[in-house]
Amino acid sequence: MMMKTLILLVIAAACVSAAPADVTDRHWLMSAFDALNKTFQNLPEENLFLKDLKVETHRTCTNEFFCQTEIELRMFVSGRSGAKFEPFRTDNELIRNLHAFNSRHHKKTCPSAGSNTIPLRDFLDDLKRCLQIKIRNTK
Repeated sequence: MMMKTLILLVIAAACVSAAPADVTDRHWLMSAFDALNKTFQNLPEENLFLKDLKVETHRTCTNEFFCQTEIELRMFVSGRSGAKFEPFRTDNELIRNLHAFNSRHHKKTCPSAGSNTIPLRDFLDDLKRCLQIKIRNTK
């Protein structure tokens, strides 16, 4: 009887310790930021343009911005072939973490972005700046 109780306690302890902790928004944002920094090291030189999401102030770094960013990257970058586009695949860190953050804040589709376009590097610079601001302001 004592041995069965001990085994049950060990199994219960293993199950509790294996349960995932509640992941915060800050975690998803920091993971996306880290993935973005890695992406900058091997950024494609190709002339690729995405919609300009107009990031001039911290007020524009809203949850809608992150939703629009994910859509732009998924639609125009993630499907491209080649090793330089590997970080933008939907199963890799950057898109996966943006999606996880957005799924917590958007139940419906996000509003569409404007019609002006900017180069991929500038687009990612805006994303980096917004991630830094959002991480700083998120607990």
